[in-house]
Order: sequence, then structure tokens, then C-alpha cells
Amino acid sequence: MSEEGRNSATHTGHRKRLINRFLSAGSDLYKHEQMELLLFFGIPRKDVNELAHELMDKYETIYNVTHADKQDLMRFEGMGENAAKYLNCIGKMIDIADAERKAPKVIHSQKDIEGFLKDTMGELKQEQFKLFFLDDDDKIIKTETIVGNEADVEVSLKQMTVSVALSTNAKKLVVAHNHPKSTLSPSPEDDDLTMKIALMLHMHGVAFYDHIVVTRYAVYSYRNDGNLLSILAKAKERMKLVQSSDPLSKISEKSTSTDNKGEDKNE
Repeated sequence: MSEEGRNSATHTGHRKRLINRFLSAGSDLYKHEQMELLLFFGIPRKDVNELAHELMDKYETIYNVTHADKQDLMRFEGMGENAAKYLNCIGKMIDIADAERKAPKVIHSQKDIEGFLKDTMGELKQEQFKLFFLDDDDKIIKTETIVGNEADVEVSLKQMTVSVALSTNAKKLVVAHNHPKSTLSPSPEDDDLTMKIALMLHMHGVAFYDHIVVTRYAVYSYRNDGNLLSILAKAKERMKLVQSSDPLSKISEKSTSTDNKGEDKNE
């Protein structure tokens, strides 16, 4: 066997042993060994022991390594762009798993969901919307995420709210979105979107529990501020106006009235 072949076999055996040790007792591995194991899958055909040591010497934790800037990671010898992207993907997966673990299952109080939202959405650099569908007991049945601006969200909301509410029999909806620039006050566009959501939910018999604006430092609740009640009242008035101006609605009312009179005569 050539020298290269022996080295390859040695690395393969080392990797298998380290993986087996991690699976049996992961926390017993040294930090650089944990980092080395992670690098196995991002840099599959090279000895990454030295690189693992260098990364841990600089960043100290696996979390910091996986959340480091891609360009900074690529300054390390042996770290290519694909490997750096791989580590950043691991970092994002860590964030997703952590958010899933922390997500409240039942909204016992407003603080339950506000704290969770600030932790998971406050640092986001892109605007994102989260929808929490609840049952009558405020248990979260389903959570959906929409990324984009108000125009994108409006279209997605109409489609998603109806389909999810019908499929899960949801009774309430909490909407939350972040302000990446940390402006806490809702914008006129936020108010307009809140009104449109209120109208849509009212049409489908789903209660609008709250619309929450999230920043790095604080959250704004339409419900707590009293703004939601005002918007819901306006939405109901608008629905009445729409129904009163709808010819089909008037025909239906007239038909019902005639039927009632016929019943009275028969009696």
C-alpha cells in the first residue's frame, strides 16, 4: 500500500472511532474533537485536526464558529468557501432547532409569546412574519413563517390563513413581524395590513388575538395598546357596509322576510 493510501486509511479509522465516541458520549469529547467531527463532513478528505484547534482557539465555542462571518472563516488555511458555508448552515440549523425547543405550546399570558418572539426574531436582519394558529384553549395548533414585505405577506396570508384555519379548525390567530431597524412603533403600512387581516379573519370566523411588532429591545402589542379593538370595530363596520351594499345580500334578506310572512299567514 502506498504512503498516501496508508494515510487515508488512518484518517478513515480515526474518523470512525471519533464518530462512535461522540455517539456514545458526545459531551466527553474535548471541544476541539467536537469541532473536528463537525469538520469531517464539510472537509471530507483532509486531516482537519489542526484546523479544529485553530478555530476553537479563536472562537472558543462551536456556536461562535458556526455563527462566524463566512469571509473570516475562509481566512483559515484549509477552509474553502463550501466548508465555510457548511458551517454557517449548521449555525442556522442550530438556531432553528433552538427556536423549536423554546416555542411555547400554550399561550398562558401575553408575556409567554412576547418573550419568545423577542428572543427569536429581534435580531433578524430581514423582515419576517410568524403566524400562530390557536384553538379555543389558546393551545398553539400550528405555526407558519412568511418571509418578505407586506405585499408578499398579504397574498400569502390570504391563502395560508384560510387553508390552515379550515384544515386545523383554528379559532384564533396571532400575527407577529419584526422591524429590522428596531423602530418599535407600528407603521401606517402595519396598521393597513392589520385591518386587512382583521377583515379576512372576520369573514372566516377566526378571532384576531393579536398583532405583535418585534424589535431587538422590545415588542409592541396591538392588543395591549388597545389599537386592536379599534381596528376590529372598524373592520366589523366595514363588513356591515359591504353586506348592506351587496345586492345578493339584499335579495337574501328580502327572501327571508317574505318566507317569514308566509309562515305567519299559514299559522
